[in-house]
Amino acid sequence: MANSYTPGQNVTFTVEFRLPIVLTLVDPTTVTFRIRTPETGGETVYVFPATITKTAVGMYTVDYLLDYPGDWYARWEGTGAFIGAKEWRIFIKESMF
Repeated sequence: MANSYTPGQNVTFTVEFRLPIVLTLVDPTTVTFRIRTPETGGETVYVFPATITKTAVGMYTVDYLLDYPGDWYARWEGTGAFIGAKEWRIFIKESMF
C-alpha cells in the first residue's frame, strides 16, 4: 500500500492475521480497525462484523475516504484467539485545486 495519497481518494485498508512461523491464516476473536484524522486528531473505530469486511479466513478490509491533507494514522488489531497488530502513517498531499 502506498503511503501518499490525494485528498478525496477512497482507500481500501487490508490486513492478514497469520500464525507465527507456519504463517497459516487465522481469525482473531475480535478484529478492530482505527484511523486518526489530522484535521481534529479524532479517531474512528471499526469493529468486525459491523463495519469491517472479512474476505477470507484471517483476511479483512475497510474502505475509507481520506479527505483532509496531512498525516493520518491507521491501526489493525486482533485480540482473543489470536493477538496481533499492524499500524502505519499515511500522508495526504495538499490539493492544487
